[in-house]
Amino acid sequence: MKNVLRKGDILFVKELDRLGRNAEEIKNEWQDIAQNIGAHIVIIDMPLLDTRQYKNGLEKVISSIVLELLSYMAESER
Repeated sequence: MKNVLRKGDILFVKELDRLGRNAEEIKNEWQDIAQNIGAHIVIIDMPLLDTRQYKNGLEKVISSIVLELLSYMAESER
């Protein structure tokens, strides 16, 4: 997946847990895609986790907190 994504691309994912098997993998994949590659991520089941809406620091902080919580929950469900 990483080899086909380029800066400015948008990755649509139905559920957050599709990015990894545990919270650490999800966070690492998110960081790699959003920060290292520069592509946007849209989690369809969680509109708050849409990196296209990052206009100021507040949205990024809120999304970061929600990402932490949801990645933990995704790991717990497995």
